[in-house]
Amino acid sequence: MAQDDGGLRRPTEVGAVGAKLLYPDWSTQHGGVVLGIQGVAAHVNHMLAIDDPAYHEIADCTHEVSAITGACLAIRTDVYRKIGGLDESMAVTFNDIDLCCSSLHHGYRNIYIGTPLMIHHESKSRGLDLLPEQHESFRQEAIRARTKFPELYRDDPYYNPNLSLHRAYDLGEPPRAIRPWYIARRLAENSRCVLMLSSTHQVGHGVAVVVDIQARHLAALGHRVIVGGPRSTNEFPYEGCERVVLDTPIEAAMVAHDCGADVVMMHTPPFFATSRWLGGEPLKIAYDYGEPNPEFFPDVAAREGVLAEKRFSIALADARFAISDAVRAESSFDDIAVLPLGNAHLATWGPSHEAAREELRRRHGWSDKVVVFNVCRFHGAERNYKGVDAYSILLQVIRTAVPELADKLVFVLCGKGDEQDIREMEAAGLAVYPNVSDNEMVDLYAAADAYVNLSRWEGYNLGIGQALAMGLPTLASDIPAHRAFGITTTNDIVEQIQWLEHEVASAALNDARLRTPKVWSWDAPLQQLTDLIESAC
Repeated sequence: MAQDDGGLRRPTEVGAVGAKLLYPDWSTQHGGVVLGIQGVAAHVNHMLAIDDPAYHEIADCTHEVSAITGACLAIRTDVYRKIGGLDESMAVTFNDIDLCCSSLHHGYRNIYIGTPLMIHHESKSRGLDLLPEQHESFRQEAIRARTKFPELYRDDPYYNPNLSLHRAYDLGEPPRAIRPWYIARRLAENSRCVLMLSSTHQVGHGVAVVVDIQARHLAALGHRVIVGGPRSTNEFPYEGCERVVLDTPIEAAMVAHDCGADVVMMHTPPFFATSRWLGGEPLKIAYDYGEPNPEFFPDVAAREGVLAEKRFSIALADARFAISDAVRAESSFDDIAVLPLGNAHLATWGPSHEAAREELRRRHGWSDKVVVFNVCRFHGAERNYKGVDAYSILLQVIRTAVPELADKLVFVLCGKGDEQDIREMEAAGLAVYPNVSDNEMVDLYAAADAYVNLSRWEGYNLGIGQALAMGLPTLASDIPAHRAFGITTTNDIVEQIQWLEHEVASAALNDARLRTPKVWSWDAPLQQLTDLIESAC
């Protein structure tokens, strides 16, 4: 029997051709490329000894592959021109892989030749990518390459789906092979198995609120919903759903495989990276709440690393959504859609609050005061970006510049903080109500006269959503997320003081019972999510 020549005797079918390359020490530098390894691509048989035949002796066999390195690549001129040549926007790392993907896309076959041996002094001329900006350039090129040919990166046609995306030719954990009995179950039951992932599940955290609403809605429709992430104290009960404790994206991918998930919805880092380890199934949905600027925090470098990984991992998802127009505008993805939030789940101003308001104010000693209210976490590392520093500075300026106004006001801060945080905020003149229950917080909203939040960044401000549901006049810093509420926004401290003066004057004339709540329903966004999940797979 004649030895298989890998299709070389049918040259019109062949696109790119590459060879086995060795380091100067004769270990393997390149044995072909597998797409999707670590979410991108990788040389196979890397660092193997020259006499190591590798997985099923594939290192020495001429065979078809998805891609080969441009360090030693041959392609016919007519093919090169037909497929569009090299993408010059990928100036450094992915232009060769992209060329090979384009070759496959046009119906050609790429060949790895296992017999020639050539020495490759890798990066000898250009040097290694060691700087942060070089790492970011690599990620951007990888994102562009994956975006052009997502189906090839999800499932390399020349790589068995039972093999690993962590290290080439290891057994996959999890495997990516499609199991027909899950498809049969999906069709027979007309339901989906949905895995929802978040790093927090604690009552009082905005992300956990959204996960709870979405998960319970899908479960009520008959879908199997599994909520995954680390264990938190005082967790949401997620009624009608299953709860699994897991800490890493790889663990999440294993759970998705073991439970036969049809959809994996990723809400927070680090779980966006779950996309790295999953193939064409299940459907992977990234739901982006946005992130504050790392420069707002002392650990800038660490946060920049998290953001870079997040951007890259979201690019691997099948569908991308943002919680607001503000987050979409900050995103680097042209195809990201908005799946908005509602506030109809929050307490809404009504007769019960009217009846309790005066008693609550008397109890707190506010009967003769105009109560300015703010709700947010006030841990030391978060006060700057959460606007707590600006909130306390506003009070100090009023006390100095407009003491007659200060005598009429009490600035209240409610949220999460430890004993040191509480002492520091009280020393700044704020009335602090830390770590209260949901019911106690609603009482504070009812007792307040105005709401002020001066955060430097938000994707969606849940505190403002609650203030508007309770009918409170609201002032906020001038950032995109706050403008969307249709409230007064300004970063000018003089204008902030003028607004408060107006509210003090209004409070003397207005009856709190005339408050008008502003409520946005969850119906439309939940239906949008339902349609996506039920039409998927």
